Amino acid sequence: MDSGLLDTLRLYAFRFRDALRRMRHASLAHVYLGPFVPGPGIARLLIAPQDLRTSDPTLASDFYSGVFVFAGHVVDCGNLSPFDVTPPSSEWTKILHGFSWLRHLKGGSAVDHSSSARALVEDWIDYHAGYSNVVWDTDIAASRVMSWLSQSPLLLEGCDHIFYRKFMRELSRHIKFLRGAGGSAPDGIPRLVNAISMTMAGLVAENQLGLLRTGTRRLNVELKRQILADGGHTSRNPAVLVDILLDLLPLRQVFLSRGYNVPSELLKAIERIMPMLRFYRNGSGEFARFNGVGGTRADSLATLLAYDDVRGQPVPFAEYSGYARIDAGTTILLMDVGAPPPISLSFEACAGALSFELSSGLCPIVVNCGMPAHGHDRWRSVARATAAHSTLTLSDTSSCRFGHIWFSSTDNVLSPIYSGSRKCEAGTSIDEHYHMIDASHGGYLSRFGIRHTRQVSVSLDGTVIEGEDRLVAPGKQTKKNQDAYAVRFHIYPDVKISLVQGGDVVMLVLPNGENWEFHAREMEIFIEESVFLSDIHGVRRTEQIVLYDRVRSRDYVKWAFVRITDAKPPKRKTVSNNQDTLEV
Repeated sequence: MDSGLLDTLRLYAFRFRDALRRMRHASLAHVYLGPFVPGPGIARLLIAPQDLRTSDPTLASDFYSGVFVFAGHVVDCGNLSPFDVTPPSSEWTKILHGFSWLRHLKGGSAVDHSSSARALVEDWIDYHAGYSNVVWDTDIAASRVMSWLSQSPLLLEGCDHIFYRKFMRELSRHIKFLRGAGGSAPDGIPRLVNAISMTMAGLVAENQLGLLRTGTRRLNVELKRQILADGGHTSRNPAVLVDILLDLLPLRQVFLSRGYNVPSELLKAIERIMPMLRFYRNGSGEFARFNGVGGTRADSLATLLAYDDVRGQPVPFAEYSGYARIDAGTTILLMDVGAPPPISLSFEACAGALSFELSSGLCPIVVNCGMPAHGHDRWRSVARATAAHSTLTLSDTSSCRFGHIWFSSTDNVLSPIYSGSRKCEAGTSIDEHYHMIDASHGGYLSRFGIRHTRQVSVSLDGTVIEGEDRLVAPGKQTKKNQDAYAVRFHIYPDVKISLVQGGDVVMLVLPNGENWEFHAREMEIFIEESVFLSDIHGVRRTEQIVLYDRVRSRDYVKWAFVRITDAKPPKRKTVSNNQDTLEV
């Protein structure tokens, strides 16, 4: 069967399964059908889980005055409840109804913050007894449960009997919903947080051993399935590891506080994820911008790293996650060498095959554009394209195809990847002078008959980075007028770049005073505008180095970054050709 037709059928099958899932999901959350979901109610909470997310007491005064700032939108509710105003965006709605912001109310006086928190929760119960798609999305409902449980002292201290009964009744309804919706939850993080919230509720509530057993069983299944052997997540999004650990660490502590044995899969997941937090960090301490990463939440990352007792060094090749890393002197290079995630997990994944990020000391040099903040949604489809990554783009086309889950839409803002290279090959090696990464992907094979291969070599002292991109046509049939390519290197905004030596060399001046040069053998070098997208700093102007050519005239590109304060590149002499090959 034609690969294009197979990819299209895969997308339509996913759409059909997603529609069935949503129908079942709606019936479980419905106000009239929900109470018939089996399961005991919750009568009393024994302990409150710790919330590791940083709280900001200054936000409490905003909430008291009716101002809610989420996802880049400011909403002044005036005398209305925030649940009764027209939401400015779906992301604002998700954050509001997830209640993760409830922790900020600890900043007021003991009486004020408790009464305000109770009033907001009671408003939610009164306004949202019925069903709404966003409000009852599995991950939002699970976040709401975990927030209510962790902030239960804030909510229940000094409350009257009427609120207590209303709160426990609504909490019981949520638990029944999550218990019944486990099978209909979307794959990935929603299904995992469903299991985490059920397990946590079974631990902190009185006489809920059945719920605890069910939640723990689901938790073990999802952790074993979603947390890969090297500690990455099956979505290939490095940022989700932070949120996963922020939930798993308190859950481990609650198991210990209640005197229960911590599930082995929970312990193994935490042990595997911790080194990967270090693996994904560049010299500045931020995560490399692959597959949905915007800015790095420094406060959350610092909190998690404080729990890392082993402080193990990151592996150089995360073969299951599909990333390679080179540490050489003060130079760090991270490269995406994996295939796209499964269609159900690819809503934030990017077409960035063989892209890399480079940093020297604390300064990033080469980056990917990254994912923008909420409120800049028009940039999201741009950020997911191959051209937004430091890699090769063929015929101005992304190496993956995006397909929206609804038939009427053609953009890829919230679109799964339904076509891409399902077979990527990668390997790492080292000789007496260089660290090397060899990788290839077939994202352009079905459309253009061309396979992209990239070799990157970094000298042991980190002063020389050499690269070679090749376009291989296995069938020797490249389509006419569809063989133009561009090799892009997006430069970090704080790095100053300029063409020197008659346009044959690019000079890069780093904020730390280092000077680097970029060379490309026998090719004209262009400097063009680019953007750096971050969910923390917004959209920033920057520049990119671009090399253009056609496969028919030149099917390879050789380039290099050299720190000019050091000597010439060492003479290459391979003494070992041992190389592990990965097929994803």
